[in-house]
Amino acid sequence: MTAKISLELRKIDNALTVPVTAIRGQGQDRVVFVVEQEVARQRKVKTGLEFPEFIQVVDGLNGNEDVIVAAAGTLADGTSVRVNR
Repeated sequence: MTAKISLELRKIDNALTVPVTAIRGQGQDRVVFVVEQEVARQRKVKTGLEFPEFIQVVDGLNGNEDVIVAAAGTLADGTSVRVNR
């Protein structure tokens, strides 16, 4: 006997995710850096589901920000940045 099963564990429509490289830990908090007028600004976020390459952000971002994903580990709040698109 054989059986074919399709199982959906969880589906979240319109989930906001960022690459794992964008998230930094500060104590028990998690933060990302967003670009505001060519300056890196630290933003505390609440995360949800985690995957190998992406992490869901459930609070702290609205989805319209430019999130810094490269060199986020070397930034400080207020650092001047240049956005390459």
